[in-house]
Amino acid sequence: FDNQLESVFPSQNFTVTNEGVPGEWALTAMTGGRFAQRMAAQRPQALLLLHGFNDLNNDQSTAATVAYVQQMVELARLYNTTVFLGTMFQTCASTSPQGQMRPNAATRIAGYNSALKAMAAGRQNVYVVDVYAAFGNNCDANGGVGWLGGDGLHPSPTGYTALASIFTTAIRDRFVVRGSYQ
Repeated sequence: FDNQLESVFPSQNFTVTNEGVPGEWALTAMTGGRFAQRMAAQRPQALLLLHGFNDLNNDQSTAATVAYVQQMVELARLYNTTVFLGTMFQTCASTSPQGQMRPNAATRIAGYNSALKAMAAGRQNVYVVDVYAAFGNNCDANGGVGWLGGDGLHPSPTGYTALASIFTTAIRDRFVVRGSYQ
């Protein structure tokens, strides 16, 4: 991701910190205080936020999940942080190595994304990054293909590269550099 940013903004130096926690719910990130602690410690200029699937995948309601993501957005705005809010990509049904169906909130993603966009609408310095549209529907009988891994839930290495590119494009579009000082 750093390399993609530096290729778009060659005269800038970037510090990119991955503060994501695998399996974390938006609910626990907020109620447990981890998100607030990380925002206070990092004070980032920009936040790339793709959160909520674990909540949905564990039967948390769309409204509650969006409410926790909204709390993250509002907290980031208190730090004058520009938020790039990713929609959720389409996941696919898949089975575990033990042959059991994995929990999957695939049917809830479109509704979640609509609610996320509605929440973000009109908020200053909050930009929706349409990951869902970029990824498309990569499902078939065997689970994820293309940008999704075989588990149907997580991006493949190619998908992670594409995800970085999608966010880099959003950053480039919002932080345009015009000309140079000489």
